[in-house]
Amino acid sequence: MRHKEEIVAREICSRENQERVIKYLEGSEDKERKAIYDFIKDHGLGTFPYPFSLTYDAENIEVFGSEERDEKYVLYDGKKLYFKKKWDEEEVKRYFNSLRIEQDVNSPHYYFGKGEYLPSKDDVIADIGAAEGIWALAMIERCGLVYLFESDGEWIKALKATFAPWSDKVVIVNKFVGAEDDGENIITLDSFFADKRIDCVKADIEGAEEDMLRGGETVFRDKVSKAVICSYHKPGDEQMIKSYLDAYGFERTETSDGYMIFGAFEEEILKPPYLSRGLVFAGRD
Repeated sequence: MRHKEEIVAREICSRENQERVIKYLEGSEDKERKAIYDFIKDHGLGTFPYPFSLTYDAENIEVFGSEERDEKYVLYDGKKLYFKKKWDEEEVKRYFNSLRIEQDVNSPHYYFGKGEYLPSKDDVIADIGAAEGIWALAMIERCGLVYLFESDGEWIKALKATFAPWSDKVVIVNKFVGAEDDGENIITLDSFFADKRIDCVKADIEGAEEDMLRGGETVFRDKVSKAVICSYHKPGDEQMIKSYLDAYGFERTETSDGYMIFGAFEEEILKPPYLSRGLVFAGRD
């Protein structure tokens, strides 16, 4: 399918998805859901159905580095954040703009809004599904050691460049984290951390969060004291994640504020009830 045809198909899917969500929310007496309904009617369907999402413009992002050397980066909190080498400047801008929206202080995907769940000084942390590594980069100065788990090989070079100034405290693991260790591409948290310390976990692994939790029972039960896990990839993820963490002895679980609409532009992904909490936070004393 040519690029123009892809755009047209995406627009048609978006309109159909928007109609599905509007119909589902129509008549809701819940104040928060009614506000989302009004926003979608006025501004269209998107992942973050709130006014803050309209305040960002990719064109005002400055991209540094060399196209020839495949070293494109932006400055995030004064630190260089690198991207996939195959991306051009416009792709970097669009991607980083999506990160800015995602990590807005009003976003349901904002990792840093509940301070009691952030790593303490010298904690050992694991960023599972690191991608570009923005969470770990924000935490790098306050932790003792970072494990970056990322299965996409195209992100590995970017992660090495981003974390080069802290190479003495960063370990990059190019594997999937799952429910069983296959000895090759998939590892479990229990096998990896069997003889290692781990204090804090962040996980965003595109719907594989339950597999991670199943393969990390000992780690979550006996070692991890703080966790933040994405809960928007599948309907019911919030309840599933809380159930595992409760069973593993965490004393507190709560969600981020607000809702996300995952798969807003993908018919096969967008499923009722359409609205999902972005993150589950967990802690123990």
